[in-house]
Amino acid sequence: MTPFIRLNFISATYAFGIFVVIELLANTYRIIRLTDNRLDFDGVVVLIVIFIIAASILFYWATKKIMKGLKIRYFSLILWLPYLALFIYGFAVLFPLTNPGEKPVPVIGLLVLAGVIVYPLYLLLINVLSVLNTKK
Repeated sequence: MTPFIRLNFISATYAFGIFVVIELLANTYRIIRLTDNRLDFDGVVVLIVIFIIAASILFYWATKKIMKGLKIRYFSLILWLPYLALFIYGFAVLFPLTNPGEKPVPVIGLLVLAGVIVYPLYLLLINVLSVLNTKK
């Protein structure tokens, strides 16, 4: 696999991780309507926490294994953003908002913005830890 494909794969994986969390936060009612599953707020929070822990382990392992010895791994700290935009656009096109009651609460936008600002630092931590443990 070429380094370019590796970089894009890991960046898409990073983007998918935050995409799932954003969609669980912002589109809870739409997901409930589509799946006919009754999740309350506590269930969504527990699901998000479990996903974040599992994604962190997956990101660490994938970065350590796939990006082994590549200096371009740090470009993934920026390259995940276009993939996130594509994932969000694709979800909005595939599952349009048909019921006005499914609109997310306005404060969700602030939470998403804070998450998108902090997320590169989280990815930097994962990249640094994978480099440190690879050298040992």
